[in-house]
Amino acid sequence: MDNNKLELTPEVCDNILQMLKSNDKTNLTVVQETIRHINVTENLPYLLIMFKESTVENRKTVFLSIIKEQLNASCISITLSDNPKDLTYNKLYQEVKSHQNIKPEAMEYFLDKFAASLGSVMISWGFSFMEDFDLKLIPKK
Repeated sequence: MDNNKLELTPEVCDNILQMLKSNDKTNLTVVQETIRHINVTENLPYLLIMFKESTVENRKTVFLSIIKEQLNASCISITLSDNPKDLTYNKLYQEVKSHQNIKPEAMEYFLDKFAASLGSVMISWGFSFMEDFDLKLIPKK
C-alpha cells in the first residue's frame, strides 16, 4: 500500500456510508477528503458501494466528481452514472472483477453487500424464510 494513502476497512466504509447518507456539510467535506486520500485501485469495491448507497443528492454534488477524479488519477476507466439503472450490483461487479490488485477484504465486503441485497429481494418476492438466513457469496476457484 502507498504510505500516503488511507487504509479502508469495512468499518471505515460503513462510517463513510453513514456520512454520505446525511446532509451535514462537515460530514461531506470529511468524505471528500477521505476519498481523495485512498488507494483507488485496492479499494474500488468500497468506492463503488459508497457511490451506490449514498443519497442521490450527495452522489451528484459530492461523490461523482471526486470518484471520477480519483479513478482518472489511478488510470481506472469506469463509466459511472447517477442513474439507478446503472447502479445494479451486476454492473458494479463487472467493473470490479475486471481490475487487479483489489484487496480481498474489499471484495468480500462488496460480495457481502450484494448478498444482503439478494436476501432482501428474495424476502420481497415472498420467500419469508430468508428472514432466518444470511446469504454468503463465495467466489468459485
